[in-house]
Amino acid sequence: MMQGDGEIWALLGARAGDNAQVLALSHAVANETGMSVLERPLHFTRAHLLPDVLRGASLGSIFAQDRALIAPPWPTLVVAAGRRTAPVAQWIKRQSPTTRIVHIGRPRLPLDRFDLVVSTPQYGLPQLENTVQTTLPMVPASHSKKTEIEAFKVLWNSLPKPHIAVHLGGAKFPLRFSRREEGILAQLLNAHVSALSGSAILIDSPRTPPGLLQRISHLLKVPQWINDPAINNNPYRASLALADQIIVTSDSVSMVSDALAIGKPTWLFALPKSPFAITWSTEWGLPRTLAMSGILSPPRDVDHLMQWLLQKGFVGNLKTATAPHAALDLAAERSALVRRIVALL
Repeated sequence: MMQGDGEIWALLGARAGDNAQVLALSHAVANETGMSVLERPLHFTRAHLLPDVLRGASLGSIFAQDRALIAPPWPTLVVAAGRRTAPVAQWIKRQSPTTRIVHIGRPRLPLDRFDLVVSTPQYGLPQLENTVQTTLPMVPASHSKKTEIEAFKVLWNSLPKPHIAVHLGGAKFPLRFSRREEGILAQLLNAHVSALSGSAILIDSPRTPPGLLQRISHLLKVPQWINDPAINNNPYRASLALADQIIVTSDSVSMVSDALAIGKPTWLFALPKSPFAITWSTEWGLPRTLAMSGILSPPRDVDHLMQWLLQKGFVGNLKTATAPHAALDLAAERSALVRRIVALL
């Protein structure tokens, strides 16, 4: 088989978060090696609903026009994320055994088929020679266009400083975001913002249920600004750039990652975990064997990651008014990951 001249193929799927990680890691390796990054956007048929362990190494779940892109000359490195792209990456490996495969997240295939599997604590994958666990997903710091930043800077200029961006997610099992939690959050925001004589900038997310933003707003007794999608462009990235502090609900790893990546003091509002949540460890026995084989992976445990960030002091605890007191060196962690991938090449 022909080998591409120093190419990295970034396999892009349906999830924006996965794609952001794939591109960030691909370009970081390219910067170290001088290789070029070629994006390979993939669109999936209903065959992707089959378990990966049944599909194995296959292009059968992508449309014909995308299969035409998966052809020689083969790349030096493939970076993929999520279970949909894993069979495609394995098919490339079968055609070109010298191509290195780096997979982000849970591939749902035997882990030893990959040169490196990169995961974060909420996935609970077993620690093996070819797995590496990073604290947070590898995404670039979110930057807004200068014109957007200036527009929101003018819009928020009349609000008392410090500006505290409040990024609201929503319930995602096993984490709960009930009306009771809404009331607690509003009470804590009133206390936190009042103590600083500042203002709250309320921003929702795709997961935020209708009406939640407004209900929180009605309970606040401090100066505030509430996002109205009918009037404003998405203020999320601008708030990362302009806010003095950021408060995030604990359902979203991506929002916490963005805040920490940009280096702003970050506070967490921890949502309660359902008593019906099922967790299990891959440290030993049958669960470890099942996870290594790709047959079964532990349930995603976002709360485990959030509690670890709180314990280490990388984020502040809004409920206990405990300020963040430790710096998380994401740059050093990610540099180590890139060096490990370069060593594979």
